[in-house]
Amino acid sequence: MRGWRSLALAVFVALAARFVFHFLSGLIFFASYAPEWEAPWLYAATYNLLYLVPEGVLTTAAAVAGAQGLRRGPSPAGHAGRARERRAGRRLSRRRVRGARGLLLRVGCGGRPRRRRRRRRRFLLAHEVTPDLVVGDFDSLDAASAERLAAAGVELARHPVRKDVTDGELAVEAARARGAGELVLAGALGALDHTLGHLAILRRLAAGGVTARLVAPRLTVRVVCSPAQVVLDAPAGTRVSLAPLGEDAVVSLDGLAYPLVRGTLPAAACLGLGNAVTGRGARIEVHSGELVVLVALGAETFAGECRPPTPAA
Repeated sequence: MRGWRSLALAVFVALAARFVFHFLSGLIFFASYAPEWEAPWLYAATYNLLYLVPEGVLTTAAAVAGAQGLRRGPSPAGHAGRARERRAGRRLSRRRVRGARGLLLRVGCGGRPRRRRRRRRRFLLAHEVTPDLVVGDFDSLDAASAERLAAAGVELARHPVRKDVTDGELAVEAARARGAGELVLAGALGALDHTLGHLAILRRLAAGGVTARLVAPRLTVRVVCSPAQVVLDAPAGTRVSLAPLGEDAVVSLDGLAYPLVRGTLPAAACLGLGNAVTGRGARIEVHSGELVVLVALGAETFAGECRPPTPAA
């Protein structure tokens, strides 16, 4: 609604400015064209309004429609693809959150606008999800929410704002200390600096043999360290991108639009970006190096998990 009003106001201001200048021009230079029975100022006003008003209505409608199309963005699967994405995003809802034993949802620091951080906190409260532990510096956790969580028996672990670790790192270590075997980091994608930091967390966890991933409504991110392979849940048409971390990675890809057999993905190139699933059970095998896997599906769980790689021929 706010965008619609802004566009309408912009069109109104532009057309109002046009009307003023056209009216003055008609009054000064074209007054002689006015009929004898009509005042020149009235003639100039009606002449310009007769075409400026319809133009304003059509321009506003076209601008609103165009803005909505740009906001949605292109979707190769059309309406069916967008509906599938929305359904996938909704899977991270009350049922999944309540059943996720290792779900981490950051509510503290992070370089993101406070309004977005409050949304994560409201997500839990609105779905009546009671976390076991809330970790962070609480710079965006208001007193009322803190009291509500404490009253529900939630443990609050408050840390200083100035510290050498992020709230994401604190949350991961707290979850591991409590025995979490699989970690799902929700609300951890957004600001580029902290997204890169969370990739470092995934890299450290993967190197230690801990299964972890970052999730958003339309994206799941996981780091895979060699030697290992994962199998995707994603349906055909889902976008998949692969990027080596630190050094070149040797990988095999099956069930993707661009397959590979022990091919090299250079760390200083974009060769692994923009692939797509061609059928259920797409397989990514990392023979050497470390690989970040980005799947454009929030509900991706990598059902195949890490398995021993296929022996070299």
